[in-house]
Amino acid sequence: AGDSPWCFMYEDLMRMKPNYKVVMSVHPRGPDAWVDSSDTWTAFHVGGYYPTTGGPPGFAGRKISDFPPERLNEHLWASELDCFINETHNESWGDRCKQGYLAHYDKVRRAVPKDRLLEFNASDGWAPLCSFLNLPVPDMP
Repeated sequence: AGDSPWCFMYEDLMRMKPNYKVVMSVHPRGPDAWVDSSDTWTAFHVGGYYPTTGGPPGFAGRKISDFPPERLNEHLWASELDCFINETHNESWGDRCKQGYLAHYDKVRRAVPKDRLLEFNASDGWAPLCSFLNLPVPDMP
């Protein structure tokens, strides 16, 4: 449940699958770095276009935010994180997004039983993830 929209659907998924485990990815450099990367991502998302060649059929040259999945992401970021991607990105925006990020993580921690939650930092490597999922650690980075 590391990426939108799945990171906002963990409660529904837990109800549907009683043994569902939640892997909550955390930014390796913390909430402030997450806000910085979100700023970069949203700038691309709002103004970006799919490549004119080599992309999925029907997407070539179209604006990324024209597609329903991207609109869903915009809605979820706004409703769940109080982080409106079409808003001017200034200090106030960054503060609200950071608080939304922290509140979301706290909400997940309260809702998911400890034995079914892994706060995963990719910079920690495979071991924590594989241990949590009872899988062997791959012999690759």
